[in-house]
Amino acid sequence: MKIIHIVQFLGIGGLEKVLLTLIQEQIKQGHQVELIVYDYERSWVDYFRKKNIKVFTDYTKKNGIDFNLVKYLYKKTINADIVHGHDLNPMIYLGLMKLIYFPFKKSNPKLIQTTHGMEHIQASTKNKLYEYLFSKMIDKLITVSPTFKKWYLAHGVSSKKVYHIDNGVEIETRSFKNKLNLRRELSLPPEHKILICVGRVVPMKGQDFLITQHQNIKNASLVIIGPYDNKEYYHKLKNLNLKHVYFLGKKSNIMDYLYEADIFVSASKHEGHPISVLEAGTVPLPCLLSDIPGHTDLERDSKDKLFESFKIGDSKDYVAKLNALIKNDEKSKILAHKLFQKVQQHYSATQMAEKIEKIYQDKYD
Repeated sequence: MKIIHIVQFLGIGGLEKVLLTLIQEQIKQGHQVELIVYDYERSWVDYFRKKNIKVFTDYTKKNGIDFNLVKYLYKKTINADIVHGHDLNPMIYLGLMKLIYFPFKKSNPKLIQTTHGMEHIQASTKNKLYEYLFSKMIDKLITVSPTFKKWYLAHGVSSKKVYHIDNGVEIETRSFKNKLNLRRELSLPPEHKILICVGRVVPMKGQDFLITQHQNIKNASLVIIGPYDNKEYYHKLKNLNLKHVYFLGKKSNIMDYLYEADIFVSASKHEGHPISVLEAGTVPLPCLLSDIPGHTDLERDSKDKLFESFKIGDSKDYVAKLNALIKNDEKSKILAHKLFQKVQQHYSATQMAEKIEKIYQDKYD
């Protein structure tokens, strides 16, 4: 099949990591795969191209609804078997493309949409309306969270066209741990555990909570990795000026840093299906996560406890559970091993790609 993926932006983030993994798996399956990126944030385009992925960046969206973009996308995708959009903005343009151009052609590509996150519907009534209207125009709708699937079903999308498919990651195993020697690079005290948080530096990810609570954590250094998408928020965090907190910015080699860490932490207020937690699970790392649905869904159908969780915003709960993990290596190892098993059995990149291929072919049960 000829598959064309469409994204608005291509920075460094969870959606982009999932997309990279999916495209690589689809190429292994023998498909012809291309990617269109149509807005100004294209910082990871060269990285994709170095992975031998064909990426089109020859059109940049104008402000507002850009009908020239609709025309451009139609011409680019006219001979595709599958056109697969990711998140709301591409879904709007796929819907407009279907309304304007598809009635005049007998054979058209199948339109697939993956919803990676839904925080935008809480921020804007307009976005909620767009989700409601344009989700009806897509042939098959994939969600990375059962919570998202329930939202679409509750808003009139047929159960025959909406599917929940978990994100998948490469199961990487290494016979060594130290590659970067992060402890030496940052001059971390030898007795300190390395806590790592991976994600865009924005209020929704809750880095402010982690930093302000770090003064109550003994024998630990906090390493924060991710692009500074909100400069005002980033400078606010830097001005807290707490000891043993390190900002490393955006990194394409996240796994190298995860292999240097001892515990993965997240105080995120919203997640779809958090790719960084799955990556931490492949190391494996013990995790302490906020009790939001995107995190707790990972324990769905699991008899075992896979990670430690704390009540979101509850500083006492967070500090107590993190200090317990730091002191109890045996408990940390057990949690890390259980999470690794879950990721290996249910969240592999190959499984994700195989399920999506079945949706393309109308064979998914």
